[in-house]
Amino acid sequence: MVRNLRGGNKSKKLAKKRQNEAAYRPYLMKKKGQEYAKVIKSMGDGKMDIECYDGEKRLGILTGKMRKRTWLNKEDIILVNLRDYQDTKCDIIWKYNGYEISRLVTDEEITSAYAGIGNKGVSQSDMDEVDSVFDFNYQTEKTEKKESSGSSSDESSGSSDDETEEETMNIADI
Repeated sequence: MVRNLRGGNKSKKLAKKRQNEAAYRPYLMKKKGQEYAKVIKSMGDGKMDIECYDGEKRLGILTGKMRKRTWLNKEDIILVNLRDYQDTKCDIIWKYNGYEISRLVTDEEITSAYAGIGNKGVSQSDMDEVDSVFDFNYQTEKTEKKESSGSSSDESSGSSDDETEEETMNIADI
């Protein structure tokens, strides 16, 4: 028997639907009862741990329309429907692509820090920790030479100390 390379009737129908979806993709903004969220972890079976923009952590469940068609990864920005009767669960209804995320940031719907744009995975608190480890003391060569030579002459060192203090203050101000 000959091997089926093109697939059956169902795969052809799905292919047609995906072409139309990619050609025109609407830009969805949140409405009442909806919230922006970020995927934290995939639990399997269409369930995700998500962190909503309002600060709540919820269990997000993929809707049937998105199952096996839209794949969600960690740190993806999504739109969810909040449930009135269950505060800890919500329904995932939309996944934003990169262009749509940048548009949300420019429309000030979400912050760039929440979207992860511009910091390439390094947060400001991580940078503060690095800066606290290293102590940068900039000194000019003149100050190091003056300190090592000591006070050879009192008259000349008095005027040069004022100059070196000004130089170190200017460098510290930078």
